[in-house]
Amino acid sequence: MQIATRHAHQIIHANLVPASQSAQPRPSPVHKWSPPPIGYYKLNTDIAKAADGLWGATAVVRDSEGIVLGAATWLTPGTKDATTAEALGLKLSLQFALDMGLIDLIVESDCSPLISAIQRSSKGSPLFKLTALDCFLFHQEFHNLSFNHVIRACNGVAHALAKFACSHPNMIWVEESPVCIDHIVALDILLEPI
Repeated sequence: MQIATRHAHQIIHANLVPASQSAQPRPSPVHKWSPPPIGYYKLNTDIAKAADGLWGATAVVRDSEGIVLGAATWLTPGTKDATTAEALGLKLSLQFALDMGLIDLIVESDCSPLISAIQRSSKGSPLFKLTALDCFLFHQEFHNLSFNHVIRACNGVAHALAKFACSHPNMIWVEESPVCIDHIVALDILLEPI
């Protein structure tokens, strides 16, 4: 997948961009995933409602070229609160990134209350507050760690994988991309500003 994605990116650059436009700067799309700076990795995380109060949770880690370095799916324990489920999923995702040895990380989630809670104190259930605090304390384990809220359109890969996680939990991909998200990863890479 990585070779095919890189090849597709090269084809787009070589053949689909007219020579008259290739030297001109192009505005970057506002509502799409963007790669991290070189030397950093981006972790996108999300959840989807499964059954019986369970939530499918995911982690997708990509490099500065948009290539998926790893992904994981889990079912989080029963909670009726989606924000608490997001926090539990994020905690699993941060541990996954650490297990991969990634210490320069940008985390993105489309759960605004979670990102706000990590960045500053906020309201929520005791479990939510405790889990958000756990996520904040991960700072000590990383060289660089930041948390950003993004809109759903920028978190499409994690959202699609979260839906998949509901029926396929406890899966890990390292140095490959889950087939169910390949098309979204390819679009993110192909639509990247030239």
